[in-house]
Amino acid sequence: MVPGIILYPNFQLKYNVEALRIVYQTIDARGEVVQASGALMVPIGADSLPMMSVQHGTETFRESVASVNPTNMAEGYLGLVAASMGYLITLPDYLGFGVSEVLHPYVHAKTNAITVIDLLRAVKSYSNEKSIITNGQLFLAGYSEGGYSITS
Repeated sequence: MVPGIILYPNFQLKYNVEALRIVYQTIDARGEVVQASGALMVPIGADSLPMMSVQHGTETFRESVASVNPTNMAEGYLGLVAASMGYLITLPDYLGFGVSEVLHPYVHAKTNAITVIDLLRAVKSYSNEKSIITNGQLFLAGYSEGGYSITS
């Protein structure tokens, strides 16, 4: 064994992943209905999937989100890896990113939390339409602004 290298025998990427953009309606900070987007990553051939929502940290560019390209951000890579391990992954863009044309409400946890919840609802609807079966488990992860958004 080479010093400094740790082997993880139970770490396996099992599934190919389909990455999609989900566009849905949510509520902005003023209570108005607006359009938002997020990424959905589906492990191909897996069933009875646990769900994980990954909230990204503070971004400044509209295109730096997973719904535009999962490899634009660290959380997108996390989503791809977790999906390939058998999780159904959602990555909300938040308002002001992806397809959303409103100004992002920085440091407004309630608005970010609502976009997370509404994306989960949209994904549940999509999953029902496409016969994607989940197992009822939901995991939340977030970094920086993403951690702040799920504590509300």
